Amino acid sequence: MPIKIALVANPRITLNPESSSSRQACPEAIYLLRRLVEYLGIREDVDLLCIIGELLAPAEEPQPALTALKAILDKASFPVLMAPAHGTAGAELCLEIFGKEMFRDLNGFRVQACDFPPEKELSLDSLQAALDAAASPSPAARKRVVILPTGIRPTTHPGAFSPDVLSAHNIAAIVTARSPAMADEPNLAGIEALDDFSATPYSFALLSLADGDQAPTRQDITLRLPLPLRDLHTHSHFAYCNDDLDLAWESRLMDAVNLSGTAITEHSGHLVFSQKEYWGKLWYSGTLPQSPQHNRKAAYRDFLARAAKQDQRFQPGLEIDIDLTGRIIADKDLLEATRFRIGAVHFLSMPKPAPDTPGAVEEFMRLTERLITSGLIQALAHPFRVFSWDGAGEKPTRVFNRIVKMLKKHNIAAEINFHHNRPDPVFTRKCLDAGVKISLGSDAHSLYELGAFLPHLHFLREIGYDGDWRDILINAEP
Repeated sequence: MPIKIALVANPRITLNPESSSSRQACPEAIYLLRRLVEYLGIREDVDLLCIIGELLAPAEEPQPALTALKAILDKASFPVLMAPAHGTAGAELCLEIFGKEMFRDLNGFRVQACDFPPEKELSLDSLQAALDAAASPSPAARKRVVILPTGIRPTTHPGAFSPDVLSAHNIAAIVTARSPAMADEPNLAGIEALDDFSATPYSFALLSLADGDQAPTRQDITLRLPLPLRDLHTHSHFAYCNDDLDLAWESRLMDAVNLSGTAITEHSGHLVFSQKEYWGKLWYSGTLPQSPQHNRKAAYRDFLARAAKQDQRFQPGLEIDIDLTGRIIADKDLLEATRFRIGAVHFLSMPKPAPDTPGAVEEFMRLTERLITSGLIQALAHPFRVFSWDGAGEKPTRVFNRIVKMLKKHNIAAEINFHHNRPDPVFTRKCLDAGVKISLGSDAHSLYELGAFLPHLHFLREIGYDGDWRDILINAEP
């Protein structure tokens, strides 16, 4: 069976926020690796993540950094192989934390890391000797993917690692971190050299290997966006479900991933109801009065003003809640203080609504139409998520056409959103065909989510859009 391996080299993690980004230390790496794990999980086609080379910045304290990394990798829905370069920061502790077995067996392949002195010329004989010296020699039936974490000094013989030669040695591919000695060298056939994850554009590779003697295919992907985009759905510390959002770090991540702007779109219901009232749906019937003691609207307006003063890329916004009666949970002052607004149906009367639940679709459509026709919003947030949390549950396909027509008529964008959500390919394709614009929203409640648009762009390509992003996205600058 074929396998697909995600490969990351030299993340050089540092938890020191005072460190400037460089090839030697990457403060953003811990957040970027978290979004990478999330993206690979959404793809559902990756069999292994392999992180190799210099895991930590040279002077980094290993225990806290590796503990933070483990917390991220524990969330992965796929196995992980850690292959630290010998002698680098945290290499020994890494093996204690993640395990000392330097191989993984997958579908007839063995992915095996081994130490190879970078000052020594790489040849098949010297490589075979290094593999033989490694623990747990590979069963003869398994083709090997060889990981060399420290980098190599390439052989002077160009054909030394041709597909035929590698196949004769039962090797499917050789993967290494690109060493300084390889910096100005062309890629050598048979050697998959990985660029540093710690440096812009924060790249990783997907290596696909098939049965037989076929050469591997490789796709290089960057976490930096291909063009400047705006994230038009993010949250703040005012959200009851906020994790670690912080304006200074958001500015830093905007620089890193090529965001030209961020709309702060806080839940309007979180600004006027208590946490218990909001999550308990006590407000949803429309009979609960807004208590002055829970009114944070003025504080939120002040926060938006401070954010824009701190960084002009922060755009004041709002995610408008709506109750059962169709009442918009936002007053004149809040609307006047915000420029970009999205609307969302977060609740219905029934606890677990489904398309066949009596009254569910009718209630949903009544509230959705109220939002779209209100003249207050520019995008409909996470359409249908109220029926399908994290992609589990059926969406009401019979109303797709009606909603597309309403969006088109009122010039409202449809949001693509992967926060506890899976956008519907049929609905999104209908939007594109009808000329409805698309809004990309991370729905960030955590720093790692900010501008994490790889799933969004991948999704649009998967459903057949192959044009210029500027033609369909309201996120792109005019």
